[in-house]
Amino acid sequence: MNLNLIIYSVISAGNILAFITTLALSLKKQKVEQESITITHTKSHLIKLILATSNLLVSVAIFIIDICNKNIENIVENTSYTFLWLFSIMILRREFIRIGKTSLVLIIFWFIILLLPLSSFLLSILENNSEYHHLRNLLILIIILFNCALIVFCLIRTVDVRDVYTRTSTTYQQMLKSYFIEDESLEDSRKDLSVVDDAEEKDKSIFERENIKKIVIKETKNIEDGSGIDVCYVIEICYGKTKNLMRKVMRRFREFIEMFYDLKKYNPRVVFPEFPVLTINKEDLTEEIIRNHGIFFNELFDIIISRRLRSQVLDKFLSNTNESEYIKTNPKDRVMSTVFETVFTVNISKTKKDKHKFVSQTIYEITVSCGKFSITTHHYFSDFKSLRKSLKNSHENIIDLPKSHLTKSSINPKVVEERKIKLAEFLQYLLDTPEFKTDPEVVNFLKLDAITGFSDNPVYQDIEKIGN
Repeated sequence: MNLNLIIYSVISAGNILAFITTLALSLKKQKVEQESITITHTKSHLIKLILATSNLLVSVAIFIIDICNKNIENIVENTSYTFLWLFSIMILRREFIRIGKTSLVLIIFWFIILLLPLSSFLLSILENNSEYHHLRNLLILIIILFNCALIVFCLIRTVDVRDVYTRTSTTYQQMLKSYFIEDESLEDSRKDLSVVDDAEEKDKSIFERENIKKIVIKETKNIEDGSGIDVCYVIEICYGKTKNLMRKVMRRFREFIEMFYDLKKYNPRVVFPEFPVLTINKEDLTEEIIRNHGIFFNELFDIIISRRLRSQVLDKFLSNTNESEYIKTNPKDRVMSTVFETVFTVNISKTKKDKHKFVSQTIYEITVSCGKFSITTHHYFSDFKSLRKSLKNSHENIIDLPKSHLTKSSINPKVVEERKIKLAEFLQYLLDTPEFKTDPEVVNFLKLDAITGFSDNPVYQDIEKIGN
């Protein structure tokens, strides 16, 4: 049997498989979810790339055989095949950037790349018949012209993966939006995107948009500004859909607190490790404490990566913003994160008798302190019972209150003194436990939201600097 016929048969079979695979996977992509599209398309791309590379190698082999046999006509034809498969690989790279979209142009391209070798195969069988000899020459000319057009097309419409993924943050976001639209140009501003596309894009987490694979802190950096020195944690983020890329973001301690609190709010069922306690004095912030903070943050990132957690602040936290810029949150979250990061001490120093609902009861004066700043509130014992009952509905583990007594016994000086100690221990327990500390019931009970009132207080400014 003629060796060329066997080789042409292999080429034709490979093209048939490439076309069927491409068409089937292209139709299937329209019915699967977004994450599955990426996986399916990667398999499709690899299959087509392997087939194209195999056919390229076979064409080169035929070319070498024709040179050895001095078949000038076949050399011209097989050189065309070599260039055809070489540029088909370039087209595959261009198609891969689309992540799941096979355009009409590419489908037509696969039709042509299927029909031309089949035509050549049929004509090679009938080449002994002089009636078809001129058609063979015409086919060779068509292949050469097609390759020339393909060369021009590839030179004009080039998209390089390396250039795409090293663009600025704004262009990168535009590229993400262009994955599932027909226009592949990354130079336009994408102002014509529909409201639906924008809503779908905002609904994606940063892990889905950038395919983040690893987040780690390896070092810290001191940044000096007008009010002192900030300790920034240098975060390395490894990401990329087609290759491993890395960027660095620097964040301060307060920003970690903002992110941690927001994570807990958006993922209430996840059990997080206890956040490090904020130091009150600058002298207490040692290298060992900073190193332990970095270890804790890396453990937190491992949980975030493994469980693909999401939150609004986390997206801002990992985005490529200004290195030392604070993450801006709404006032309510700002209050809660400030309460969370602050170390409070509680004391019940004074009591007084009062008639409440025609019954003599004791009012407890509660003082919550943070450095020189303090908040004072007044509550009856019944208020404490209501608070504990409310917390019990949403939290399982909570310590008990002092025993209840009859009305006359509740104003007994000895009972009052014992209650002062027990109630202070109860409140201190709440303020030392993160899950209770940021509970709205506790914040309202002790008026901890008044913490926003000391933004101009020197103690607060110290906390801002120490926590970084």
